[in-house]
Amino acid sequence: MREKMSLDIAVIQMAVEPGTPAINMEKAVAMVREAAKNGSELIVLPELWYSGYALDQLAADAMPLSSHPGIQQMQRLAKEYGVFLAAGSVATKKQGSYYNTAVFIDNAGRITGQYDKIHLFPLGLHEDQYFAPGKDFCLVDTPWGRVGMILCYDIRFPALCQNLVLRGAEMLIIPAQFGAARIQHWNILAQARAIENQCFVLACDVTGDKDSGYCGSSLVVSPWGEVLVHGDDQETILYGKLDFSQIEKVRRTIPVFEQRRPIFDEIIDKK
Repeated sequence: MREKMSLDIAVIQMAVEPGTPAINMEKAVAMVREAAKNGSELIVLPELWYSGYALDQLAADAMPLSSHPGIQQMQRLAKEYGVFLAAGSVATKKQGSYYNTAVFIDNAGRITGQYDKIHLFPLGLHEDQYFAPGKDFCLVDTPWGRVGMILCYDIRFPALCQNLVLRGAEMLIIPAQFGAARIQHWNILAQARAIENQCFVLACDVTGDKDSGYCGSSLVVSPWGEVLVHGDDQETILYGKLDFSQIEKVRRTIPVFEQRRPIFDEIIDKK
């Protein structure tokens, strides 16, 4: 049940240096502190902000979530400032496999949600050759309602997002390292996921220099599909205020969830 109708958010768009956790940690901590001091109640970090896509170093960088230094530090910050943290994702290890794991931390510093990335990007970085795919959803209850988390490439799979919304999510948080070559897709997909699900979308991408392959373009989208805030290609913190009364208005105006025909959502195996 929603206790609050408005939410001050911050989306951290940072450059991540692959294979340099100490540098990335220092930067992330400073930006989270700045966002918290500026009054943000929910702060979002990007995908693999701690180690980057140094997948050949997973043996050194991946560890159990309970002992991950990056997440432990974010738990301390969440408790210190009394903020909620969608702490991006980190490389984790469990039962002999590696996972790309998103984490949600509440304002008491407790991990209240975690999500192992289901759709692993097969091109370029060959993520699917290093990580095991996740098998479950991530839904977190907050004072502003239910939140769903996915990661990067997942944004191309509308059924995943719709399933989260059908289970009560009214905000989708999408940490990412989405490449500059396809950044137009990223922008369109973030708006599409918001429009079709009539929910807020917080899409947090990384940025970098001309050789990094990343160009930012983080964005926050309303349930009507309006871009509320949009980053350029510079390191920055994007701030915004979400009004959750918009969700009811949009869903009353175009009642897609009342009119959807679930029979047509079924996937039929025709083999």
